[in-house]
Order: sequence, then C-alpha cells, then structure tokens
Amino acid sequence: MEINFTVIICVERMRQGNARIIVIHPFVFGLIIFLSLLVESDG
Repeated sequence: MEINFTVIICVERMRQGNARIIVIHPFVFGLIIFLSLLVESDG
C-alpha cells in the first residue's frame, strides 16, 4: 500500500501546480515501477 500512497502524494503535488514535479515525475514514475517489481519479486 506504500506505492499507492506515493502515487497519491505525486497527484497532490501535481494538483498544486508545482512545475518541478512535471520534470521529476517521469523519474518518480519509473522508480515506483521499479520498487513495485522489486516488492513483487521479493514476496
């Protein structure tokens, strides 16, 4: 459920109109996918 919480935080930051998150978002999205795959393979 930590992954879902991270996505919610990203969405909230985007909703606030933070231009910085638009640049960081692709990296964060890739990191979330990597972590999700890591968790799935681990357990």
